[in-house]
Amino acid sequence: MNDGNNYTQAALSKYTTEARWANATWYRLETWGFNTIAAWSYSRARDFPSSPWIHDLGFEHSSSLVQDWWGSGFLNDIDQRASQFFTPEVVNDSTLIGVNLANEMTWGSHVDKWPVLPREKDVILFRYLGFNGSSPGFGRAVEFLKNRYSTIQELNEAWLIRATSFESITERVPFLIPSKARAHDADDFMVMAAKQFFEASRDAVRRYDQNHLILGVRYSFWEKPGRVVALEGGYTDVSTFNGYWWFPGYDIRKQVEEIHSLSGKPVLITEFGFKAMENNSSDHNDHGSAGMPVISQQQRATLLREWLVSLLSCKAAVGYHWWKWVDDAGDLPKSHEVGNFGLVDIADNTYTGVVDTFTEANRNAMQWHEKSF
Repeated sequence: MNDGNNYTQAALSKYTTEARWANATWYRLETWGFNTIAAWSYSRARDFPSSPWIHDLGFEHSSSLVQDWWGSGFLNDIDQRASQFFTPEVVNDSTLIGVNLANEMTWGSHVDKWPVLPREKDVILFRYLGFNGSSPGFGRAVEFLKNRYSTIQELNEAWLIRATSFESITERVPFLIPSKARAHDADDFMVMAAKQFFEASRDAVRRYDQNHLILGVRYSFWEKPGRVVALEGGYTDVSTFNGYWWFPGYDIRKQVEEIHSLSGKPVLITEFGFKAMENNSSDHNDHGSAGMPVISQQQRATLLREWLVSLLSCKAAVGYHWWKWVDDAGDLPKSHEVGNFGLVDIADNTYTGVVDTFTEANRNAMQWHEKSF
């Protein structure tokens, strides 16, 4: 119960102990037809031995600078994370569905964005060229460019910069003039680095566990580079992404089918949610809170149903994880993400329209999905 003091106080007042709250909450979720504990869920939810669950290993996160995926620091870290998580009990746990490798990684791709350029600090090639000169990743980036350009003058002409050496390219950042050659090189290196990430991550998992699925990297709704998704299919069992993207007329099936066509894998939505300006938690739904808000709770429920019907009519889709149990506390500073994503408000009252919609969809999910075959 860590979603703000307001909710904690309300829940403890109602249930008196965390254990009673956890039991009551899981009972409510089961009553509404939910059947899986998603990654990052409250730890006490794992006390229920019959509930399937998923874990995020956190090899990379959007909030971190991209690590040197060839470096010993990264390789040792993911090995340690995997070995600590995959205890004998977990390895033999039949309720664990699988593990995510990462969440909302920053790829800095030009492929999906040209001519709108990504921020240079997000481009993997430029980050690697900014690493310490003795790091393996820096060496890989320099070698990559030297294999493409025989001299620094040739690179300068293609990239429209004035670097004095391959080793000092990032001294020219920010690059003032767009260059398609530079974007092309950056995306090719992104794929090369992604291969290293997926291969090292898969190997770290499989060293300790052969029993569970590798559930992708939870792509963000704003960046799923097609070439990376296609590459991922050789290393994961399921492709995953966080599906907050929505606007009038948008159909979630298009994204799911596109990802499936690239990776060849079934697709799991690892986060999604809808929010309304009308809510009981004074949520203002701004400052990085994902997705576009609607006006009313009725609109929220209607949009949710349309989204679920569309997703479940898609053959490649294998599930969806809702974000989240309780609203963000509306009195959090505006520097925090504050959104009306809850099934309940901060007083633990149910949003009836949303819950009724989920109850219908969850109970009919198999039937609706079978129609796609």
